[in-house]
Amino acid sequence: MKKSITILFVLLLSIVESNACLNEYYSVDRHGHLHSHDDFATAFNKNFNLKLIESKLIKLEKQLETESDYKLLSNYAVLLLKAGKTSEALAILEQLSVHHPDEYQIAANLGTAYELNGEVGKALEYIKKGIELNPDSHGGSEWVHVKVLEAKQQLEKDSLYLSRNSVLNLTEDQKNDTLVRNQILIQVRERFPFSPGPNQIMSSLCIDLGDCFANTESIEFAKVLYTIAKLYYGANEELVDDKISKMVELLNLVNLERIDLSSKELSTPEMESELMDVNEQKSNKSKDADYMIYLLFGGGLALLIIALLIFKKRAKK
Repeated sequence: MKKSITILFVLLLSIVESNACLNEYYSVDRHGHLHSHDDFATAFNKNFNLKLIESKLIKLEKQLETESDYKLLSNYAVLLLKAGKTSEALAILEQLSVHHPDEYQIAANLGTAYELNGEVGKALEYIKKGIELNPDSHGGSEWVHVKVLEAKQQLEKDSLYLSRNSVLNLTEDQKNDTLVRNQILIQVRERFPFSPGPNQIMSSLCIDLGDCFANTESIEFAKVLYTIAKLYYGANEELVDDKISKMVELLNLVNLERIDLSSKELSTPEMESELMDVNEQKSNKSKDADYMIYLLFGGGLALLIIALLIFKKRAKK
């Protein structure tokens, strides 16, 4: 079951249409708006490549024998965290924090190390410090990390907290905001290999992210995220099955050759206009590619003719 998660992302993500060497992914949100992407399929890494990490650790160990660079030592600690050696990484990062208190990377890495070590209060302190030092880090998404830690604190007091709330408690405006969606996506992708299922924090994040994708870009992607929340992270089946059913109903209404969704927010002529715009973009890209092919072919042919003329001229001499 777990091995099927990545496959779900790739296969169920969207409807694919190909043209020559151009591959575009078309999706539709719950309002009937069409979206086009060249790089839409996004798989999450379920775990780290431990063999690769170990080789990097050995390389850094040798480098640190001759170089006393705190940044290299911080990178070494990050690799230790990925390798599951949390206590070793924590000891290094705590010392680095003493000597470099205003270094964003060290504060943020120390916060993550404390979280992985189960010290949520200290983790929250250093993640907030990291935001103060560099609010734009990770695409400005660290507010999600703060919300995760605050939810963990609530769960320590009340184990049923997430049965009444979500981790993020998003407003409708946030669910319709593409920036918020992208920031949540950054955090979910980064947390995925650190967070094997079942995991109620991750199941809540996947559901929130699914809601955002359903509203802003893709009911297909939303359905996949709800499925992952259910099958991998153990989300409440009743809640998730209802969301999945709604996505399936919407998907059944979608026909990319002729959109015919009944929606108060977007009439059929407007939707057909959007489809024409998307197809026009595809056509323009195809024309650009054809133009480049003709240009390269024509240039090559001209060079060949010139070479033949030079050869012929020399042959006469």
